[in-house]
Amino acid sequence: METAARSRWRLPAALRWGGRGLFIALALFWLWFMVGSFIYELQQGIAGATIHVFQAAVLVLSTVVVFTLELAGGLLLVALAVATWVQWGRHNIFVCLIMCLPLLLSGLLLIAAWAAQRRPAQRRVSGTMK
Repeated sequence: METAARSRWRLPAALRWGGRGLFIALALFWLWFMVGSFIYELQQGIAGATIHVFQAAVLVLSTVVVFTLELAGGLLLVALAVATWVQWGRHNIFVCLIMCLPLLLSGLLLIAAWAAQRRPAQRRVSGTMK
């Protein structure tokens, strides 16, 4: 029989690692393309390559925030999803599916993990929930 404390931590951990794992997969996917774009743009001139360095830096810093602060990381990922949708995805369903949706899902999973961890444990007292 599981203890109440152990079962209380199972859901937040699953949500947390689900959000982190989805974000890491997305980050690796986009870093791969950023490196390729950087190499191509570097051949054209340094001005075009700097944007890819900036994007990679934002992605790496977002990863640090996601792994250290659940709520801030979740809110950051939701904000990045909305900003991406506003900039590129309003009229293109593929941009929404590839860029916005994984960011949004990762952010919502991290926010849900934060909320589930802070929810007070329900105690059974004489057959009733209090």
